[in-house]
Amino acid sequence: MRLKNHACVKCDKKYWTAEGLKSHVKRSHEKIKPFSCNLCPMTFVTRVEVRNHAGVHTRERPYSCPICPKSFTAKHTVRNHVDTVHLHLKNHECTICHKKFGRRRDVLRHVAMFHQKLKKYECSLCNNKYFNSIDRDAHFRSHTGEKPFQCHLCTKTFVSRLRLNYHVKRVHLGETREFICKLCSKVFGQISNLYRHIRYDE
Repeated sequence: MRLKNHACVKCDKKYWTAEGLKSHVKRSHEKIKPFSCNLCPMTFVTRVEVRNHAGVHTRERPYSCPICPKSFTAKHTVRNHVDTVHLHLKNHECTICHKKFGRRRDVLRHVAMFHQKLKKYECSLCNNKYFNSIDRDAHFRSHTGEKPFQCHLCTKTFVSRLRLNYHVKRVHLGETREFICKLCSKVFGQISNLYRHIRYDE
């Protein structure tokens, strides 16, 4: 059985390859992101991340889910999607309260919101701070006017994939349902209240 032999000396993360460990150190500990997107202000640790990000602007999504019609800009996103959406795997555990999540980023967001009460992602154009980079980037687009996520069933565009998914389910699929926070299991009647909870509730 293959082991993750490349361990980070600054935290408990382990990786299959030395290159994976190197990217982790730059991203998480040294905060070095030398590669820039030519179409927006975002920066990245590796060229691969820049190429994957480019799909947000070009709307190219070459990697398809083998189970449903969804497609993605990066291959690893397909794996994450299958594990969490179709297999309902929860392999990532909070070390503080032991709540389990499908994605590592959900654990990090959970810890920042409910244990550390930490908003460390700041908008470079105003004083707004967020629990994670995804919400910060979606907010940043309110300054630039960019709406890179387009509905494949109509011409509407959105600042985030979360808002796009809600639009498709509500407008095109006719779904009306309760919205549950993945981080604390609180239930909301409207998606806007869930957004507000995720971004501002402490």
